[in-house]
Amino acid sequence: MTNCDVIYATGQALSDVSKDKVAARQVESNTTQFTKALENVETGLLKQINYLTTVSTGFWLRFLIVVKFILFSNLYILIVAFRLVQHSNLRIRLLLR
Repeated sequence: MTNCDVIYATGQALSDVSKDKVAARQVESNTTQFTKALENVETGLLKQINYLTTVSTGFWLRFLIVVKFILFSNLYILIVAFRLVQHSNLRIRLLLR
């Protein structure tokens, strides 16, 4: 059902309730139709929310993996550079003795 169906079902249900002589079956039918239309809209919205959550989660997960790789690769480079400086300092001290 579309949004127009929801609006139509709402209008029908309200129209039936506002009449002087209320036909219980008609009110029940229109109320049921309105409830089904709302359930369909809710289902559609939940599908869209789940899709957007999946898409955005996948994007952020890939983004975080890339950032983690960049950070760890930079950290590795810093560790190697630090060890190289330490080794150079040791060699210089040995040469100065």
